[in-house]
Amino acid sequence: MTTTGEQRISLEGDAVVEHRTVPVVGEFDVIVVGGGCAGIVAGIAAARSGAKTLLIEASSFLGGEITHGYQLNFGQPSFFHARKQLIRGITGEIVTDLVRMGGFIRTDGSSPVNPEMFKHLALKKLIEAGAEVRLYTPFSDAIVENNAIRGLVVEAKAGRQALLAKRIVDCSGDADVAARAGVPFEIGRESDHRVQPLNMTFMLGGVDIDAVIAYVKAHPDQFGMGLNRTILQEGVRPAIRVTGFFDITRRYADDYGLKVQYTRFGTVPAGDGKQLVYVNMPRAIHYDPLDPADRTRADLMLREQLLSVHRFLTDHIPGFAKSFIVTTSPWVAIRESRRIVGEYVLDAKEILAGKTFDDAIFRSAIAFAGSGHPHPVDGEEGAEGSTYEFAEKEWHEYEVPYGVVVPKEIDNLLVAGRCYSATHGGLGLAKSVPVMMAAAQAAGTAAALSMQADVTPRALDVKALQHRLVADGVYLPNVG
Repeated sequence: MTTTGEQRISLEGDAVVEHRTVPVVGEFDVIVVGGGCAGIVAGIAAARSGAKTLLIEASSFLGGEITHGYQLNFGQPSFFHARKQLIRGITGEIVTDLVRMGGFIRTDGSSPVNPEMFKHLALKKLIEAGAEVRLYTPFSDAIVENNAIRGLVVEAKAGRQALLAKRIVDCSGDADVAARAGVPFEIGRESDHRVQPLNMTFMLGGVDIDAVIAYVKAHPDQFGMGLNRTILQEGVRPAIRVTGFFDITRRYADDYGLKVQYTRFGTVPAGDGKQLVYVNMPRAIHYDPLDPADRTRADLMLREQLLSVHRFLTDHIPGFAKSFIVTTSPWVAIRESRRIVGEYVLDAKEILAGKTFDDAIFRSAIAFAGSGHPHPVDGEEGAEGSTYEFAEKEWHEYEVPYGVVVPKEIDNLLVAGRCYSATHGGLGLAKSVPVMMAAAQAAGTAAALSMQADVTPRALDVKALQHRLVADGVYLPNVG
């Protein structure tokens, strides 16, 4: 006979009162919450550092915004700068493996990723690192005692269960664990707490890629340069990622209810590179990603908008006349929700100034200097004079400090992914997939090292962490 613990739920006035006994079903050194891009890397890093590691994920597969949200543009500005790879370590290793599998094509701009190959590789690498993975396991609550999280409560088909751990790494994307544990956090823009737009990406078949390439080459003034225009032809397999068709899109945007002032799409690495195109244009402005009712409304609106976007493409964009919808992203993609208040709060001005730090955990690059937020809260994305239109951009390398993954208040918690400690503007410039993965390697490694040294992550010897990261392939040029 099995049991999920005793429980009694009663209705008392306008409230429901719960009385529960929850069984403990596992004990670990490190539990990583969330199997997105950040969680995958944190789990690998912790396990490779010698910690008994568990990663839990609410859905049926790993990959986060790449596989759930079809955010298939692997932001190369944060990965390469001046043909030098900046973000290395586990992230670089994953990219190398994807290239070998045929699921990633390296470019000087932004590179497309095959989401199905990413799902497979992520699970494989976690298991090979020695981590345990539990899918179908939603986080429910944190067990907090004396400013530390003793464990987590999860609630799935097996019922309500508890998992104990010495260290927790919150890679939930929304800082769910941190918020439940009492860590202070901020949401969205400082003035009104509105967040960057939600979006839904979809895939098309039947696009004439050769017609697209011909048009882009014939009208270079209609496309952003650098990361916003990638046409790479490797034999018969091209990699295409464009943001542009500015004149056409702006002319017809109102007719089709478009929420962006550009057309953005890219190819998916599969077959000869001409079968699948992902389109990232539908936007939901001023919706709350933490409110299930509001997020549902955003889902419904985005699916309607998606059909309008496709009609616009077939009517006006070269190469799309015979295109058809193959699939839509399983989840709406979220750019921003909660951001923890950590030991350090990263600001946009520091990123644009190329600031370095004594406690740096990785180095990246940014190409948006002086040209505004790439995803403005109130819309007008891609409007004239916006960041996407400039032909030349000023580049800066910058570093991210350890303090952004160390939250206030709770002693044995680390946080990585888009909920790490930054201002609204800082997150807008430093939230690409490679950046989130690099921060997660530091968080996962710090979780294991702090446990082994019997100190809190806040008290960890950062030099020891940096040397371990360098030994594991992370690029930190100022670490001796």
